[in-house]
Amino acid sequence: MLTSPSKKRLLLAAVVSVGLAAPAFTGSASADPKQFGALVGVGSDTTENVINGFAGFDNGNYYTPLSSPTGNRQLVSWDATAPTGAADNCISLAGGIKVQRPNGSGNGQEALSRAFDGVAVTNAAGGWGTTADCGPTTNSGRQDVSGLIDFARSSSGKSSSFPGTDLTFVPFARDAVGVAVYRAAGTPVTDFTYSELETLYKANATGVSITKSNGVESVRIIACGIQLGSGTGNFLLTALNGSTATAVTASQEANATSECNALTGTLPAGVAFSTVAGSVGRLQEHDAAGLKAKGDLLAATAGHAGDQVLVFFSAAKFIAKANGVVPGNPGPLGVDLANLTPSAGVGPTGKGYTGTLNTSGTSTIAVDATFYANTKFGRDVWNVIPTSILTGPGNTDIKELFVGTATVTTPILCGATAAATRATFGFGASTVACGNTANQQGFRPGTFN
Repeated sequence: MLTSPSKKRLLLAAVVSVGLAAPAFTGSASADPKQFGALVGVGSDTTENVINGFAGFDNGNYYTPLSSPTGNRQLVSWDATAPTGAADNCISLAGGIKVQRPNGSGNGQEALSRAFDGVAVTNAAGGWGTTADCGPTTNSGRQDVSGLIDFARSSSGKSSSFPGTDLTFVPFARDAVGVAVYRAAGTPVTDFTYSELETLYKANATGVSITKSNGVESVRIIACGIQLGSGTGNFLLTALNGSTATAVTASQEANATSECNALTGTLPAGVAFSTVAGSVGRLQEHDAAGLKAKGDLLAATAGHAGDQVLVFFSAAKFIAKANGVVPGNPGPLGVDLANLTPSAGVGPTGKGYTGTLNTSGTSTIAVDATFYANTKFGRDVWNVIPTSILTGPGNTDIKELFVGTATVTTPILCGATAAATRATFGFGASTVACGNTANQQGFRPGTFN
């Protein structure tokens, strides 16, 4: 194995240009990759379904697959969590390499970084994974993933915490973040101001809550946490910085969500709270059934029968679920997005969608363009690619798909076919020009969160 980063990047550029074998499909994990000879992506739960759609298949539905004119290369995308029927929480890459499934934007960036940074797996900072269930018993279960992952899905943009230019964040769509609410008994509070959310999440005391009226009674409300490494979870840390101009710290968020995170008990079939290392008791992002389970557990706790739970939730993912495009319809569960209003002119107005959520599960709701455009709660979503692949020679197929070339001036992921699929999954057009390559950061350290 080459350990020199510069030598390794040259090798990887050559490997990618001729094409890597795609992940092998195993078991009944119907949302995982099915095609071979494609570019391999991992990471964000938020964008997994739309990228699956770009690849041609998601949750039993076929879409027009996107491919590069050069070499007819397509995409494959591993879901952030194991689909129903999967035998384990591992993914199988080229050459039979089996590794722990990257869950979330941060994990995706880390796995991609380990595929290109030239650090040997025998080094504590090299390789990917932390469990021997997927990899060898040596090196703490970490596997060498050099050249086996081509891009990472990310709902969060570049971070100044990782200086450098090793990774390029390429925008392709626009999302917004709403607030999902559930109350087991009684009418939920569905209206929140920006400052109330700040108060709720900027907690320096454990188990903070707020009390609001639903027009009939006072309701106690607590916030739930999302699995560590989530782009949506990280989003709220910086979005709630209006009145104080400071972001929510990780310790404040942990304190604010501690009561909800501690709720455990018997869950509905198929529902499980995140078991990512350090995240036990946190919700998988965009899990309406999990939020309901938390609310039911809270209501079953002595003295809290009328309490309510909330959590940040991708508006695009909510729309796709409510419209039946993606499993996990929130309507029949009693989960909805709250109506948000600004405080001192800061924050969005609305829910993130237009139309009426149908509790029977037959909704047809749509993107609220004004909400998506909000500078606080709207967000572009990204595909992350090693900069050396985009700036070096060759790799024409990758460039055609993600950023364009001199002959393919509109990237394939930015064209009309992609736009139609994108809209089906609840996304709008990115505010940063689709395919732009100006946003970069260094490799992200980590072998798994």
